[in-house]
Amino acid sequence: DLGRKAALYAEYGIRELWVINARTRTATVHRDPARGQYKTVLTITDDMPLEACFAPGLIVCLSNLDRPE
Repeated sequence: DLGRKAALYAEYGIRELWVINARTRTATVHRDPARGQYKTVLTITDDMPLEACFAPGLIVCLSNLDRPE
């Protein structure tokens, strides 16, 4: 998901791509697509807020995903 798939998403102008590793509870966030690649790539750890650029206010913390509420 971090290689060819990310390049295809960027090529087609997908504004944001999240790749979540369930084992390590980290996310790789790709933003700012241009010419088949993303200009911004961030690694988000389980204790950091993960906020969608397309939906301001939608915030997820990976450390909370396995906790029933």
